[in-house]
Amino acid sequence: MLEDGGIGELLRLRPWRDRGCLVCQRQALGDAGSIDPEPAIDSGYGQGTRHRPMTAVGAELHLVGQLAAKAAVATILERHGSADQKLPGDHAIVSLRPQPGRAAPFDLTRAETIRWRRGAASIPGCPTCEDP
Repeated sequence: MLEDGGIGELLRLRPWRDRGCLVCQRQALGDAGSIDPEPAIDSGYGQGTRHRPMTAVGAELHLVGQLAAKAAVATILERHGSADQKLPGDHAIVSLRPQPGRAAPFDLTRAETIRWRRGAASIPGCPTCEDP
């Protein structure tokens, strides 16, 4: 959950040559002028920002959890040849509490809208993505 529970997010990360790791995905969002969903991703233990309470309700958590479960099953089935289980992308953004003015791709305007995006490429020099 992002933006204090206003946005649900599902990010499918797999070891593909043409897509990057979590840090690469976040960097691509930042480079495009979007929100920084995890500003403390590289902070050391105990160095993060103060906790901000989440306001998502149980049904919203359930919705995102069900989407994550379906994505996991579809990913396995697709890998084993079930073409009808192909997902529209690797990054799902679920609008739980839409707010005008959010930066793309988080700029959804209706509740429960799901936007799928393709995963971003690996950043050159990324220690996680590049071969040792």
